[in-house]
Amino acid sequence: MPSDSPYTAHMKPGDMPTGEYRQVFPDGDGRMIIDHDRLAALYRLWSSKAIFPDLPDRASFAPEHFAPWMGNLSIVDYERPTQRFHIRLSGVVLTQFHGMDQTGKYLDEILSPTHRPRILQEYTAALERRGPVYSVWRGGTASRLSVHRLIMPCLAGGTDVDQLLVGLYLDGFPQMAKRIGLYRGAR
Repeated sequence: MPSDSPYTAHMKPGDMPTGEYRQVFPDGDGRMIIDHDRLAALYRLWSSKAIFPDLPDRASFAPEHFAPWMGNLSIVDYERPTQRFHIRLSGVVLTQFHGMDQTGKYLDEILSPTHRPRILQEYTAALERRGPVYSVWRGGTASRLSVHRLIMPCLAGGTDVDQLLVGLYLDGFPQMAKRIGLYRGAR
């Protein structure tokens, strides 16, 4: 991880399990390199609904648009008064993986203290940049786990980012992800 990463600015040694972590933002032309086929397709859908220079409105997506990603998709509301992320909907694959339905919960309450700063930073970056954030974490040599997350901001009828579409894919051995403790209660 490069030392000039916005992530490393507030991290302490030991806050991240061993492995490789990186974040990707769109370039000046709005292109992103996403090395996960399903998330790359989700990004193309999101991009197709954006009216430059603005973001897509959540209402421009019909539920059937999300069919290929439904189990791995979350819709997260940003609550401005409290500056918290509220999970409006969490896909069934994510519920099975985490061992709990995250729908209706606040992100800061369910993330483990070890991973909370990094993951909340990704969500905050999508809000502040008014653009998508793709991250990937690959476990060390003993792990075959990789976690791919794509956070895409949306408007909800106004000009402020009020919702985030989040695609999350956990490739490899799910039991390893539970062992590293990404989420509270996921053992």
